[in-house]
Amino acid sequence: MSRSLSLRPFTPGSLKALIVLEGFAILLLGSWLYVEYKYAATFRNLLNDLVFSRITLWTTAIGVSLGLIGSAAAIGLWKSQGRLRHKIETLELSLREASSETQEKPFPHVPSTSPTPPYAGNQLATVNPQATSLAIIPNHASSS
Repeated sequence: MSRSLSLRPFTPGSLKALIVLEGFAILLLGSWLYVEYKYAATFRNLLNDLVFSRITLWTTAIGVSLGLIGSAAAIGLWKSQGRLRHKIETLELSLREASSETQEKPFPHVPSTSPTPPYAGNQLATVNPQATSLAIIPNHASSS
């Protein structure tokens, strides 16, 4: 008998238990920090001096760093887009050269009296015998 493979992701039970344990530890430490902030004046003063008094500095630092990261990502995407465009253009040029060398006869002509014309979406597809590709030309005569 062949055993079918499941395509669903599988998480072992020990990993699930570890995730629950980590969540419990985070909850415990977070509640401990809250109690310390609420009842210990020295911790409250330390946290206020380190974080809350310099909130504009933190906001500025985070904003500038996010802006630099976004700019670096945009520049990287722009460069990769340029390389990709160059690859596509060279591939297209080589395909055109290869198709012009190997083209011996054009596409067969589809007679206009065909009972079922080729259909593409809401437009009729018309085959041009001299063309090297299929062109979708809107058929304005049929408005069905």
